[in-house]
Amino acid sequence: MVKINRIDQQFIISLGNYLCFNYTTLNEIQPIIKDLMNIPKTEIILNFSSIQLVDSAGFSKLIELMEEANENGVVFSLTNLNGKVKELISLMKLEQTLKVLDN
Repeated sequence: MVKINRIDQQFIISLGNYLCFNYTTLNEIQPIIKDLMNIPKTEIILNFSSIQLVDSAGFSKLIELMEEANENGVVFSLTNLNGKVKELISLMKLEQTLKVLDN
């Protein structure tokens, strides 16, 4: 279950009990993120504290959402990534593409 916490214009989306960020996860959160991107000066933070793995569909969609956010003037970032996910981001050379906040 997805949970959203709002602090002013900052929306923190926690991914609940999901262990993998994949097509199934995306089907649930993408409409939420798209709606939030329509709010001016929004910051969207995906909390990955429960995520153990991101598959290729997950990375592809994260990149797409990051680019769309940038085009709309929305700050989109990830937080609480585990070591394996951070390592995958590094191996795929996505450090400059995906904004990752320090845990």
